[in-house]
Amino acid sequence: MVAATPAAEQPVEQGVDAPDVAIQDGDNESAESPSIVAPTPDDGPYQVGETVPIELSLADAENVTVTVGANSSDQNARFTATVRDNGSSGNVTVEFDTGAFSGENDGFSVGEGAELVNTSSEYEEGLADAGLGSTTYDITLAAGDRPHYEEGVDVVDRSVLELIDPQVTIESPASGAVYEGGEQLTMELSYQDTDVGTVSINFVGQSATFTATVSDDDGDGNATVSFDPAAVVDGNDGFSAGNGTTLVAASANTDDSVGVPSLYDVSVTTGEDAPGSAGATATDSAELVVSGGNETGGENGAENGTENGTENGTENGAENGTENGTENGAENGTENGNESTDDGNGSTDDDNESTDDGDGPGFGVLAVLGAVAAIALLARTRFET
Repeated sequence: MVAATPAAEQPVEQGVDAPDVAIQDGDNESAESPSIVAPTPDDGPYQVGETVPIELSLADAENVTVTVGANSSDQNARFTATVRDNGSSGNVTVEFDTGAFSGENDGFSVGEGAELVNTSSEYEEGLADAGLGSTTYDITLAAGDRPHYEEGVDVVDRSVLELIDPQVTIESPASGAVYEGGEQLTMELSYQDTDVGTVSINFVGQSATFTATVSDDDGDGNATVSFDPAAVVDGNDGFSAGNGTTLVAASANTDDSVGVPSLYDVSVTTGEDAPGSAGATATDSAELVVSGGNETGGENGAENGTENGTENGTENGAENGTENGTENGAENGTENGNESTDDGNGSTDDDNESTDDGDGPGFGVLAVLGAVAAIALLARTRFET
């Protein structure tokens, strides 16, 4: 009989003992809570008017309710949306339009795979017209279809949203300030939540607009820009920047001739687009008076808004603003060179002259009276005969 060979001893692998892991019964597992994925407190600010994407993880919840709310000294507003994940990802993105909170669905919308169950909003009267301002909003999440501010509802996660409302304002000159024609105009601008702004100067009554974009380079929230109307054809279209300010760009939109206007209409906005252009709403404006500015710089050297060199609203050399705009050299409202009487009565045509006041009898009247007298005399003679 052959003795059995004992099995070779297997080497034992040495290692670090793994910690004991408690295997929990399925009924005792702690459920994962819904959470706010974005925005986070570390994210940069959004501007008023932008749409903010709020990314949510529903975890094991069927519905979640998110609230965007501010409670500051100048704003008291709260916007709430309940959403459902109709897909299988367990994640949804709710978008909040900060410029349309007074519109449909209180500014909320969702993408494909998600359902907007309901929305609500509460804010002070007048906020819809004024718009949301610069402040920090709390984003609060609750599981289910009820918001966290209702009794008995727990908060499952929080985050914050920083909202800014960039502004550029004109610190000086004040509206109504008076400038001499050709005098340099220096503007002090104040920047809030931005470092780039655009100023536009419109010559009222003319086709002349000058625009400059300037940046606040030293970060003090101010910018200085000057405009020299006598140098609009040089370099940067008459603009120059002060200390701590950079002239980013400048442009002019004018006719061939530019005169001295009666008013400068100055407007400013944030960013690099001119005020009034698409997406660029003026954030401040001022109207400045130009002393002695009666010329509008029309076509071909015309003055005071007239055409072809005529003055005072007449055409083709007519003078003194005759009534109804006389043409071709007519003066004082007469036609074909005729002269009128002082009070307009008894005027004649074709170079005839009238009496001084039109009240005395004319030659025709005397002739008629003479004929009547002659007939009467003849009749009397026949009667006596």
